[in-house]
Amino acid sequence: MKKNILLILVSITLTLGVLELLCRTIYFFQTHTWQAADATYKSDPHPMLLYTSKRNFNGLLPAGDPGSTFRVRINAHGFRTHELYPKIPGVYRVLLLGDSFVWGYNANQEDTLGVRIEALLHQRGKTNAEVIALAAPSYSCLRYAVLARSYFAFLQPDLVIVCVDQSDIKEDEDRVKDYLFDAQGAPTVLKDAEKIMSGHVAVGFAFDVNRTLCGPI
Repeated sequence: MKKNILLILVSITLTLGVLELLCRTIYFFQTHTWQAADATYKSDPHPMLLYTSKRNFNGLLPAGDPGSTFRVRINAHGFRTHELYPKIPGVYRVLLLGDSFVWGYNANQEDTLGVRIEALLHQRGKTNAEVIALAAPSYSCLRYAVLARSYFAFLQPDLVIVCVDQSDIKEDEDRVKDYLFDAQGAPTVLKDAEKIMSGHVAVGFAFDVNRTLCGPI
């Protein structure tokens, strides 16, 4: 009798475990939602930008305070902003270019700079305004020039705001040797683009508690 009861309990436990795993799997594929295990956020490689955020990521990342997290949603191009489509007639499109301050480390999606600026514009009657943030931690002016080449013709912005900081000069000095340039002196593609896209180069970034970038790694 005890043996039969034990077998029944084991069977029920295994069945519930399988059902829970199935439900979690279905939920993941429906929402693309998960929580990062640590403060390292692996990104996707890019032949001209080196990396973007992880495309189609929708989940939680660890924040600066121990045990706290913040919500992140990344579009199909690897940017923490609207999905990128051709501009609808009548829309006033603003582009923000920047690094981790624009990307919004430690801030939930609704508290990022682009989302807040767009909300303020709508509150003040500019309901046709759309703010798109093309940003990632440690981006600098070389990356912004590449973003201009890659996206401006497609997105057709009415206003471009470039958010620079004191670290950009040093970062550009370190990165200029990594790029090929056109006849006008504008960066085109990374010299190691083929190697980067083949997956042999690990691309990613991490933060410490002071939102200081540690990487790319």
